[in-house]
Amino acid sequence: MKIGIVFGTRRVAATAEIADWMREHFSNLGHSVVCEKPAEFGIFDCDLYVVGTAVYAFSAKRAGISRFIRTNTRRLGNTPTAVFIVCGADEPSAQSTDNVVIRALKNTFLNREKYLKSVTRLLPTPPVATAFFKGYQEPEDRAKDNFESQRETVTAWCDSLLAAR
Repeated sequence: MKIGIVFGTRRVAATAEIADWMREHFSNLGHSVVCEKPAEFGIFDCDLYVVGTAVYAFSAKRAGISRFIRTNTRRLGNTPTAVFIVCGADEPSAQSTDNVVIRALKNTFLNREKYLKSVTRLLPTPPVATAFFKGYQEPEDRAKDNFESQRETVTAWCDSLLAAR
């Protein structure tokens, strides 16, 4: 199977690392994989596309993904496409007693469904799967956030994409 991973990010950080985990995992399973940022991506004979982007300034569409999808709508419309979002912010603590603050945070900054919908609504057909992964904002936050611990979650999601085919 040929898999195209298109990821939007402004930094060399979590989103690029997660996309590389996916590339490595699919490749290790024997698949042909192209993994590029939107401006460099030009392969459109894939059997599956995986589109990912980071959340910046309350938007999941600021790293070239929107333009990529709009430009390639016809090409993507005939192929199963999955979407993932990466955000460095933590969810509010469930132990917090201030439900008003928790609701406000979820509605403004941590509304994962809002971020996913902002990307998936651009696709010509509904995605075959979506995922939301924890990222980090600065390289020194990587170890503090125990970023590597979610590699298994990422690869399990990749496996689920293959199983659905």
